[in-house]
Amino acid sequence: MAAPLFEIAVPEGPEEAPAILLRVHLVAGAGRSEVTGSKESALIVRMASPPRHAHSNTEVQRVAAELFGVEADAVRLLAGDSGADKLLRIAGVTEEDATRVLDQARRSIAAAPRARRTDRAPR
Repeated sequence: MAAPLFEIAVPEGPEEAPAILLRVHLVAGAGRSEVTGSKESALIVRMASPPRHAHSNTEVQRVAAELFGVEADAVRLLAGDSGADKLLRIAGVTEEDATRVLDQARRSIAAAPRARRTDRAPR
């Protein structure tokens, strides 16, 4: 079984909503930004902008917000400002929500044509 893509975030205060920490790996060269798979313990997001470009941080936050159905300001970049590997904190998402959303995303990706999938090593 694959390592989990997320963990439960430690609350920053007594009134804070539930949150998760999500590991993401960005891959450049896509016509549009989208989730295309997972490998090891990170969600793979193909980006229209280079992963080390400042715009990619904003774009990956937008993709994550859309995936989890939260407002864009609920997604915060914690690590990976200038690299392809990012750590996001997504507020308002419970463990059950995250499991459901990521399972659904994996099923959608598995059903997609092979050309879009990036969840295995290149040949």
